[in-house]
Amino acid sequence: MREIDSQEYTDWMAYFAIEPFGERVADMRMGMLAATMANIHRNPKTTPAAYEPAAFIPWAFEAPKSIEFPDPKDQARFVALAVFGVDLAAHKGKRKRFVVKRKNHG
Repeated sequence: MREIDSQEYTDWMAYFAIEPFGERVADMRMGMLAATMANIHRNPKTTPAAYEPAAFIPWAFEAPKSIEFPDPKDQARFVALAVFGVDLAAHKGKRKRFVVKRKNHG
């Protein structure tokens, strides 16, 4: 299956809205299991508060960090490296320019 049509994509989006699936949901499910196991085996005298599932989900407390650089060139270099895997500084000065000459058919 290489592609789906718009109707099928819309159906999958509707299904996901009703019943989410994927790794984030699996992480939440495992967090509930880990919290249950930790609460079964915790000592209420030393740890009075019950464990919450979020304590076992690594991304639950992480806020997305914005990485910004004061120099726009540094920002462009970072984006090129992160998205395309290309270090612009390594290619500086090695850029080849091609000129295409068109024949005049007139």
